[in-house]
Amino acid sequence: MEALKSAVFTHCESFLRQKANDYLAQDQSLLEALDSEGKSSAGDKHETGRAMIPLEREKLAQQRQRNDQDLKTLGTLKNRPTTTQIGPSALVHTSLASYFLAVPADAFSHQQKNIYCISPQSPIGQLLLGKKTGESFSFRGNDIKILNTCYKLCEMADSINYIQREGTMEQVISFAVANKQFSH
Repeated sequence: MEALKSAVFTHCESFLRQKANDYLAQDQSLLEALDSEGKSSAGDKHETGRAMIPLEREKLAQQRQRNDQDLKTLGTLKNRPTTTQIGPSALVHTSLASYFLAVPADAFSHQQKNIYCISPQSPIGQLLLGKKTGESFSFRGNDIKILNTCYKLCEMADSINYIQREGTMEQVISFAVANKQFSH
């Protein structure tokens, strides 16, 4: 299960780095729009559009700052010591779903099952904190049992390959032993 956890960690890191790149591209686009708005003289509509761009850039800066903090948080979890209780950086398999408690990111798909990348501050993350394998809890009317956990982050995935799909680069993460380690 440690190889699987490494792959999920790499997935989260890649997700956050892609978001950072997207934010930079959006900011560049806003700067170009501001420049083109400055060359126009369309009257009130021009002034309103020009005034909105700095507001959008400020909102984007806040999103970038949250993303940068998530990247920093993820980095601190890489070498987190092993513990018997669920905490940040734990990979948790429950009777309902599987979770990686680190940062919010897209779900990681493995063998037609999703691993949800969530923040420990999320509602289900809060319920998982401090629990141990075999314990149960209730979430939105469902009784959920913790089947197993992985705390230690081992070496990164055996290889990371990039493929071109529909104009975007996507990572394909391969690892040798995870096939046997993800079952519940």
